Amino acid sequence: MRRALATALAALVLGAVPACTLPGSQVEDGHGLAGTYTLNGTDLDGSEFSGTVVITGTDEPATYEVRWLVTEALLEGTATRSGDEVDVTWHATAGSSSDARGTGRYEIDGDGNLDGSRTVDGLDGTIDETIYQEA
Repeated sequence: MRRALATALAALVLGAVPACTLPGSQVEDGHGLAGTYTLNGTDLDGSEFSGTVVITGTDEPATYEVRWLVTEALLEGTATRSGDEVDVTWHATAGSSSDARGTGRYEIDGDGNLDGSRTVDGLDGTIDETIYQEA
């Protein structure tokens, strides 16, 4: 059942962004962060997780749509870049906590990776994530 859910969510996320077909591939589309990334993180309870993050540009400068496909969940949000910082607001759209939402902040390192954390509204602690750009 979990494998079927993960496969369906992956098809939904990756199908929604046809220009970003391979994990880690960067898209040269004038939207510097746009692409598909690999994600490793630590949840609020200390458990580790992984997944895929798809970032797409919008018509607004320095504004992006973000989709996370992580263990048993699909999240969507909006990101705004200011220099080397990226602020996000997000909400769950599928999975075990489909009513979850929150904010996050990431820093872009010299290799183009994003390192930061997300919060969940109403809960203490942070979800720590590193989002890797692959060449």
